[in-house]
Amino acid sequence: MVGKKVKALDIVHIYPGTAGSAGLYIDSIFKALSGGFSQECLVNYYFPFNYGRKIYYKVTENTGPNFFSGLPLIRLVARYFELILALFYSYFFIQIRKPKIVNYSLTSNLKIEYAFLSMLKLTTNVAIVLTCHDVVPFDASFVNFNKAKRARKKFFDIADYLLVHNENSRTDLHESYGVESDKLIQHKFPPMKLAKLSGFKGALHNKKEVSSRDEKKVVFVFVGHLRKEKGIQTLLEAWRLKKSNNSVLKISGNAPEGVAIDIGDLNGVSLNEVFLTDTEYINEIKSADYVILPYERGTNSGIPSSVVDAGAIPITSDIGMFKNNELLDQSLFFESSNELELARVIDHFACLSSGTKELKTLDLKRRLDLYQLHFESEINRTYSAIV
Repeated sequence: MVGKKVKALDIVHIYPGTAGSAGLYIDSIFKALSGGFSQECLVNYYFPFNYGRKIYYKVTENTGPNFFSGLPLIRLVARYFELILALFYSYFFIQIRKPKIVNYSLTSNLKIEYAFLSMLKLTTNVAIVLTCHDVVPFDASFVNFNKAKRARKKFFDIADYLLVHNENSRTDLHESYGVESDKLIQHKFPPMKLAKLSGFKGALHNKKEVSSRDEKKVVFVFVGHLRKEKGIQTLLEAWRLKKSNNSVLKISGNAPEGVAIDIGDLNGVSLNEVFLTDTEYINEIKSADYVILPYERGTNSGIPSSVVDAGAIPITSDIGMFKNNELLDQSLFFESSNELELARVIDHFACLSSGTKELKTLDLKRRLDLYQLHFESEINRTYSAIV
């Protein structure tokens, strides 16, 4: 008996980094394209939605049990083997389903990933789209920056298309790697709405519970990975310089190995230096009046849409990825790395009346609805041009 022929797909999305709230990225893309394209996504084991092939990092993901959390070197080795197995699965899945496009989200420069993409190039007719989350590698103390940059160029060279989400990414690719515009495709960064997560309605904290502890305090929040380029030191110095005294600052997130965050004798500042679960992440944003994003570097960020969706107001530095985001307006920006200007902005928002703040929140919600519509239209045009 001849088996039933398997129908070819239009697009396979591969993104190992989709655990927990990070999975909102692929969910927005998948659902926006679902009306016009046949798709599958190969994602993290802890992808928070009830579809997709959940094949990446079951054992070593921080969101999961992470059996090697106290053994970082062993965890790194185990994680590499998990990646190898998942890439083998991905390769054979692509051979069977024969998609026209593979959209691979690039977040590292590992040789096994390059080997995987090379095999696809040599043995299939699939067009490879690389989604460029961080175009230029972060210049960290433990990374050979020039070597990392050369490795990333090899990935860019093997791809048929490089997918970016804003104009500053186009500029980085052209200036740092000499990539020509005919290889670039673009659509807006997907809206990452926390309300789609199962833990959103059950989040323990909300603004009323926070304000009941001290109803005169305005709550500012910094949440996420405490890397240097996210501007945490600028924020701490700005807090020292601010003049208002009716606010508190909550800092939550995990710091890189060997990095210490010192809040010293700063008044009204609390530090929770841990890896946040999804519920804890949602709690922190829902507890905020304002979420401060003082980034010094970055290519893309879905946090502004998450903040607005949760009912808080984002305050951001004026780097390209924020200034190119149509969700944000000029009143929310301050000059990157400028402690005095950030202190002034903190003072300004700390003194806003409740009515003015409510109007700003409603305006941001309206802008998010428009952003969603523009994103859906744009991403369908982008993929229609290449599938």
